[in-house]
Amino acid sequence: PSESFLLKLLDDKDPGIRSWAVRIIGNARLSSEKILTKVKSLTADESPDVVLQLAIAAPKLANLDPNDLWATIISETEDTKLNPKIIWQNLIPTLDRDAPDFLDHLAAQKNLKSPPVTAFLARFSDRLLSGKSHARGFDKLLGILKSTENTEAAANALNQLRKRITNREIKGDQLAGFRSILDGQIEDIIRVGSPLSFEAALLATSWGNPEAAALIREIFTDNNAPLKKRKLALETLGNTEDGTIVETVL
Repeated sequence: PSESFLLKLLDDKDPGIRSWAVRIIGNARLSSEKILTKVKSLTADESPDVVLQLAIAAPKLANLDPNDLWATIISETEDTKLNPKIIWQNLIPTLDRDAPDFLDHLAAQKNLKSPPVTAFLARFSDRLLSGKSHARGFDKLLGILKSTENTEAAANALNQLRKRITNREIKGDQLAGFRSILDGQIEDIIRVGSPLSFEAALLATSWGNPEAAALIREIFTDNNAPLKKRKLALETLGNTEDGTIVETVL
């Protein structure tokens, strides 16, 4: 089909026609300036089917950054299942390389507290910790969760990382990489006394930060502290490789 014909189809009132046009453009890997400009505008299309076809076509189009398009779709979609699932399936093959770039694009979007974004970021956190070189991506993810005041999701992300460290799933050079990249952000969270201070201090203790360990030790020895926090404090102190921490607790 000619460019002019496809552009006409993309403006059709029938969402089925618009969806069909997007699918053709993706399969044919068309990438003229006019086509790409129109395609990018469809992230706000009222039809979920059109947006779905756009998410599928994104990696096929030259001169278009799929991470930028996917980040826009994720932040604007009201579909809590289908579009995030499709985007996730497309992200997985290149996640090792593209996680930081995708998260940079996502951070620039609005509406990052929506249910689809929250659910997507929770899945992203778990996947980042399953890889071997995702410390920088995790750092960016944590920054997004903090900036959007998504305290629950941020706390869960910090706890996931701590558990993988205490279980020795993350260790050696991989652990050193996480600590090197995250140390500054974690220390800032502890210092300002944010709602994430306890989780951040637990994490820093797990990788041997003595200042954080002192805070966690205080919580453990405080009889007025919540029992759940004291148990987590003891568990973290007991799993550290720094023997002096255990000796102090005992």
